[in-house]
Amino acid sequence: MKKLNVTAFALACGFTWGIFVFMIAVVAMLLGIGSAWIDLIGDLYAGTAATWGGAFMGLLWAFVDGFIGGLIFVLLYNYFAKKFK
Repeated sequence: MKKLNVTAFALACGFTWGIFVFMIAVVAMLLGIGSAWIDLIGDLYAGTAATWGGAFMGLLWAFVDGFIGGLIFVLLYNYFAKKFK
């Protein structure tokens, strides 16, 4: 079984989640859609709000969170793939 690249996977997860949270904040700010979602995310990620500054804070927090989550996932995947080969 082929191992996954830990760094590439973690960066992809961080980038994807960061952009997703950023886009939710921008849409909430510009269109007023998804304001409840950005309020909920703001409870988890300090400084995240439906403003440009809040969108970039959410981007940073979500990138870190997605990176760590992706890192844990791929490390577990590689471990179990090796163990149950």
